[in-house]
Amino acid sequence: MEIFLGSLNDISLLWLFSTITLLLVIVVVSYCLRQVPKNKKLENLPPGPPHLPIIGNLHQLGKLPHVSLYKLSQKYGPVMHLKLGQVPALVVSSPEMAKEVLKVHDTECCNRPDSYGMRKLSYNRKDISFSPYGDYWREMRKLCVIELFTVKRVRSFQHVRDREIAKFVNSLSKEAFDPKSEFIPLDTKIYSLAKNITCEVAFGTNFERENFRETEIRKTLLDAVTVMSGFWAADFFPYYGWIIDILTGFRQKLDKCFHDFNKFYETVIQEHLEPCRPRLEHEDITDVLIALSNDETCPLHLSKDNIKAVFMDLFIASIDTTSETTIWAMSELVKNPRVMTKRVHSSQRHVRGREIAKLMNILSNKFIHLDKKILAKNIICDVAFCTSAAGEKLKENETQKTLQDTITVISGFCAADFFSYYGWIN
Repeated sequence: MEIFLGSLNDISLLWLFSTITLLLVIVVVSYCLRQVPKNKKLENLPPGPPHLPIIGNLHQLGKLPHVSLYKLSQKYGPVMHLKLGQVPALVVSSPEMAKEVLKVHDTECCNRPDSYGMRKLSYNRKDISFSPYGDYWREMRKLCVIELFTVKRVRSFQHVRDREIAKFVNSLSKEAFDPKSEFIPLDTKIYSLAKNITCEVAFGTNFERENFRETEIRKTLLDAVTVMSGFWAADFFPYYGWIIDILTGFRQKLDKCFHDFNKFYETVIQEHLEPCRPRLEHEDITDVLIALSNDETCPLHLSKDNIKAVFMDLFIASIDTTSETTIWAMSELVKNPRVMTKRVHSSQRHVRGREIAKLMNILSNKFIHLDKKILAKNIICDVAFCTSAAGEKLKENETQKTLQDTITVISGFCAADFFSYYGWIN
């Protein structure tokens, strides 16, 4: 019996050793094959730092890639060649070269690099944000301008925005004037506001009366953003990176996230296809997309995957982007009372009544509970208010009023705020 167990252990160790050896051989051989130049033109590359075998220059990016790339560009020039794993990359870091790439050669460089996570969640790039430049993207853009986000349709949902913002402000008022309230979870409330408006506009309901667990959908949304923008080994090591993604659990996380969203989207579509469903006064975006999918004269045939891909854009662009941007803006204002006071006084000229301004005066003196990671974001003033976090003088006409004035951030939500990916339409 002992001899039998010993033989099994030897076989297991031999199998493990053979597997590791085979993987190493595959990695080394694939790397050597990649190093063989297929074209002499590839030898004429821009300058760049020397790269290591297999990982290339990935180790030089560090925790702050933009800072690392800036330091490397100071040494190797405005046009720099890097090797990210097995993928060659070109880095431009001067205004002249940026103009050359983004303007002169825009059509050749306008597509996003393909990513496994992005491709999965966008239903094989059938959405608007991640679809490659071409006929499909042009038709989807035209559909947004002519059908989904017309001025008339945006105005038809004004009552939704007014109702949800009134509920949001009333909720803040109760907690702000409550002496027992030690802090206000502003991040949660702003997220709920963005979610309610987006769901009402896109799906015809905010799901408050239904079995809709907001914490779960928020976690799934955050996971979606993580897997879409995270590090995928398969993107940098095409031949064997998928093994790393499976071992790290990244691919399983993506599959679960995709399954949750797909199940939710399927439920929404099926509810809208019910013949006995009560018709709303104004069509929501799902109604419009379903009608277009049944329209034979529509130049773009919309399948369920196309509709679900647009839903994914709406969720990430409207809920996550809007709530995070607003939270960052508010965190900077809380840390800069002088700027907060100035914005309150300025906003009184743009809103009716002074109740909201009075509320903001209370909020500025009350500790607002935010996640530490959100408070650590120290860039919002540079982006939204054209000033540093220390509170330099604001430049009045260089940012939109919705971000420049504190009150407008809260009470002036418009469609562009919730569909920021489509800002290029205007």
